[in-house]
Amino acid sequence: VDSNRIESVPPALLQKPGLHIYSYNNPINHVEAVCTADTFTLDLSYQNLTELPDLSSCINLEILNLEGNKLTFLPDSLFNLSTLIELNAQNNYLTLLNTNISRLDHLESLYLQDNKLTSLPKQIGGLASLLELHVDGNKLK
Repeated sequence: VDSNRIESVPPALLQKPGLHIYSYNNPINHVEAVCTADTFTLDLSYQNLTELPDLSSCINLEILNLEGNKLTFLPDSLFNLSTLIELNAQNNYLTLLNTNISRLDHLESLYLQDNKLTSLPKQIGGLASLLELHVDGNKLK
């Protein structure tokens, strides 16, 4: 559903087993119900989002793409996604990364380029599965 004028996602569509939702470059600025237990990939890139919806229903989510929004923080509910292996939050306005990042035990790839981060929490060092950490374009000290 990339590059259309979609303003919301019909709830019935979210009920499809094994669903991968790609919604790049649509005018969705607020999202409510975004996925079910059967959603594995969620792409909310370039939606002009200033906040994320409650992601607690995304219990099997593996890939979350938040690139190119206007997010200043990542909510606590995101750090309950224990199956997440890739998180892309590059090109936002993040100023701080929550210390609860350590709860993402299966995280392998973390993309935080081009934000406004000045430091990273030491808890990142405890992510045993992390293979890729991209932080260029920040003002890290």
